[in-house]
Amino acid sequence: MDYWKGRDYESQQNKILILGESTYDTDGVADPPLQQYVQQWLDQVESRDHTFARICNVCSGNPDSSVSSEGRSQFWNTIAFYNFVSHRMDSAATRPTKAQFESSRSALTEVL
Repeated sequence: MDYWKGRDYESQQNKILILGESTYDTDGVADPPLQQYVQQWLDQVESRDHTFARICNVCSGNPDSSVSSEGRSQFWNTIAFYNFVSHRMDSAATRPTKAQFESSRSALTEVL
């Protein structure tokens, strides 16, 4: 099961899990596991993952501007993130099927 859990997540009084729908293939190359992918993204000075940047911006109260590298790291290290459907979609326009949603239920229970 592939999910992100920030290093400070367990110490939070109110734990936050952000639930995404699915992920999609942008370049034909498989991404590393989510834990590794998010950490690599956090280690970059410039944000190159628009979805994760938008989540951080909105949750930080800055939907129209970019959160600093330090703010981004602080936010992501206090939350958990999981994509409900683990099957990679071919593109952002491709929606998961009913069967893919159904087969994903048990994994979410494990994450929770």
